[in-house]
Amino acid sequence: PPPPPPAAPLPAGWSENRDGTGRSYFVNQYTNTTQWERPFQPAAPPPVVVVQAPPPAPPPAYPALPPGWEEKRDPTGKVYYTNHADQTTSWERPLR
Repeated sequence: PPPPPPAAPLPAGWSENRDGTGRSYFVNQYTNTTQWERPFQPAAPPPVVVVQAPPPAPPPAYPALPPGWEEKRDPTGKVYYTNHADQTTSWERPLR
């Protein structure tokens, strides 16, 4: 009798292995599952899970500036504070 025809190539995502007795089994490379029957459909890739990053934390809540104080920025963007009552400035945020 003539030899059997060669098996068709495996669909994408599958590989063929042999157990200890030489019997063929097939491995889905995406899910790492196995089956004895030769697959005819491509292996479905695992679903894509989209993880959305949490929103950024809000800036720390500072108490309101004391009356007469104003927050300003110098030419480089650094914050400083002006006291309009006594015409002074400070790099430190006034608390009272």
